[in-house]
Amino acid sequence: MSHRLSFAKWLSPVLPSNTASSLQRWSTSPLLNYYSVDHTFTSPVSTPAKPGNCPKRPEITGSAANLVYIPHTIETLSHIASDVIRLLRAANETRGVAESLTAGGVMAAITSAPGASAAFRGGVVSYATELKRELLGVDAALIEREGVIHGEVAAQMAQGARRATTFDGAAPTTWGIGTTGVAGPDLQDGKPAGTVFIAIASPEGSHVFGPFKFPGSREQVREATVMEALARLRGELVAWSKGKQGESR
Repeated sequence: MSHRLSFAKWLSPVLPSNTASSLQRWSTSPLLNYYSVDHTFTSPVSTPAKPGNCPKRPEITGSAANLVYIPHTIETLSHIASDVIRLLRAANETRGVAESLTAGGVMAAITSAPGASAAFRGGVVSYATELKRELLGVDAALIEREGVIHGEVAAQMAQGARRATTFDGAAPTTWGIGTTGVAGPDLQDGKPAGTVFIAIASPEGSHVFGPFKFPGSREQVREATVMEALARLRGELVAWSKGKQGESR
């Protein structure tokens, strides 16, 4: 079994400046900074990973056919959520969410952006394992074998979010997000606090990101997960839009 994996490594604030400057710094929160080293490979239900598919943390303006990137000096969750809504609305697409450890944080963030009602349909907070199975269709045998802190569980949650937010008389929900992990402080399924998987689902399959190793308190782990999930969705939307532009030429 293979997964698309992105490993986020926390480095000490006292890291020597010459070492820090040689690494790529991403801000996942106004409060949390971490240095990221990415390793990607494809989930069995994924579309092929493409180089440069990683989110660049831009602000996005304009239509899907004419994207303009304006870098931020400091990027916040509000910037990313607004970018996601702009992209979804420009492409006339929708999204749903399935959350576990974030407990509604992703949905709260996305609905804080102006215009969210045109692109966000809803979601499921499946904190209990039974709800992952019953509401989202996560495979019981997979949970029994691997536990719920697993990339394939996140992928099935993301696809379940698409199904759960599709209703009669409407087109299927285009995108889904799944988040599963350990906020802490205790171990879960043998996984330490800060272990997180995020999945982004589309009609073509699911991309799984993780395991992340987010540091800090329960709230900091949850905050970092929300930020990362929306940033990853934004990266997928940008890549999707560019692919559509290439097909139309």
